[in-house]
Amino acid sequence: MAMPTRTRPPDGVSAGPQAELTIESGPDAGHAHRATDKALRLGRSPDNDVILRDPATSGHHARLERRGEAFYVVDLGSTNGTFVNGESVQEKQLNDGDRLTVGQNSLHATRPGWTRSSSSATGWAAMPRGSTRARSPSRR
Repeated sequence: MAMPTRTRPPDGVSAGPQAELTIESGPDAGHAHRATDKALRLGRSPDNDVILRDPATSGHHARLERRGEAFYVVDLGSTNGTFVNGESVQEKQLNDGDRLTVGQNSLHATRPGWTRSSSSATGWAAMPRGSTRARSPSRR
């Protein structure tokens, strides 16, 4: 009996969930970065995955990391803080469409193929695009 074969994604491409950060305003506007199973470090220092060139960004400011099916932003003890939709956070699960502020940069977080969930507790992992589950009245 032949064993089924598993195909692997091409080198450098993750088979799991992905998220994209697009820098919409600030000194680094126009750049986009893809997060997969490897955490993305954001900051001013050249050893970060996403280098943000403004004095209001700490050297090692924040990290975007995947936990299971969800993505989280984690502040790394930055001087000026990390904000999600205007709220200062130490750590927060992200939803599709969330806006992050890191220093003078405004970043838009998206997850290809997924839509904003109806519960902030479930974030991006909640439902695929096209699902008909109703939104919670508190999230309108």
